[in-house]
Amino acid sequence: MNLRETIRRILKEDTKQEVLNFIDEFGISRAVSFFGGDVLKDILGDDMTKETKIEIIKEFFHKWGGMNIFELMAEPIHIKEVEKMWEGIYDVHQIEFLNDSNVVVQVRNGYDNSIKKYADSEYYIRYENLDDDIIDKIFEIIM
Repeated sequence: MNLRETIRRILKEDTKQEVLNFIDEFGISRAVSFFGGDVLKDILGDDMTKETKIEIIKEFFHKWGGMNIFELMAEPIHIKEVEKMWEGIYDVHQIEFLNDSNVVVQVRNGYDNSIKKYADSEYYIRYENLDDDIIDKIFEIIM
């Protein structure tokens, strides 16, 4: 490792500790506002656990209220897609609304001939029960 890389590593470690101290004193929400999400992610790197991301997400929606995914200028986040082979239709499960405690998953069903319309439904999932990759996507959207 050359001198420049060593200096950069030391500065990053010092900065990381300062950021962690700031978070301890003022909270994660203020840290995101102060440093910016991208800078905070870059500084903290691997120290940004799923739990930390969930805390940031919850604080964001507590401050700004629940939002439709389109208000965040993002596309719905697909959870899963289930094909009903016997009916020839797909059920698409996607996050379309977020608030400070959970997400609302809309189920977009195919056309149901028995009721002559699209049969949509919804259910709720707490952030803690979402997969890491889904939390990462939500985190990226609000940053």
